[in-house]
Amino acid sequence: VYAQTIPAYRCPSDIDTMPLVPGGRNNYWTNIGTGVLNGAPGTTVGSTNYGMPQQNGVMITNVCLGIRDVTDGASNTVMMSEKRLGDGNNGVSTPATDDFRPGTYPATADEAMEQCRAIDVTNLSFQGVSNVGVPWLQSNNDGTYYMHILPPNDRTCRFPPSRMAGTANSLHTGGVHSMLTDGSVRFVSSNIAISVWRALGTRAEGEIVGEF
Repeated sequence: VYAQTIPAYRCPSDIDTMPLVPGGRNNYWTNIGTGVLNGAPGTTVGSTNYGMPQQNGVMITNVCLGIRDVTDGASNTVMMSEKRLGDGNNGVSTPATDDFRPGTYPATADEAMEQCRAIDVTNLSFQGVSNVGVPWLQSNNDGTYYMHILPPNDRTCRFPPSRMAGTANSLHTGGVHSMLTDGSVRFVSSNIAISVWRALGTRAEGEIVGEF
């Protein structure tokens, strides 16, 4: 089961070039919101990310949510979007699909975006993970969920321990397909205002979403 790729989880526009990486492939990832936490915040003083706000998306770590919890409105909140498969090779920098390690520890979405964009992605010392999109069976930031921190088709960065800025991307010209919580699908431009993209990523923050 772990190794099986389900056709419905694969975008026909993407190409699998990962050599001998075990696990079923996945192009459709769930939205965990605009926070930098890669998981739930610590619950005891001194634990990792203690005191940080919980994820504010629709599909979050270890919390069961219903449509009643999406108070921003199901048609104003993204549930899932696209993510390209990685190249499977940490010896080559592929900014469109790799994730990178700036070596910093941002506390906010703005800090994460700034620090992620500041690094030289051609420098392999910043290389993170290239096996992106594998496996679909495991809930993690490498295969099943992303954030609304950077706009579509921007970079992805990780900030150990347990902070992340995963970004939606695709091979479609100019943007990504996103499924809203009401089940409708919209094509979202890579040039969308970051304030609107982030508003679409939260379920109960009360932001006003304009045209997108």
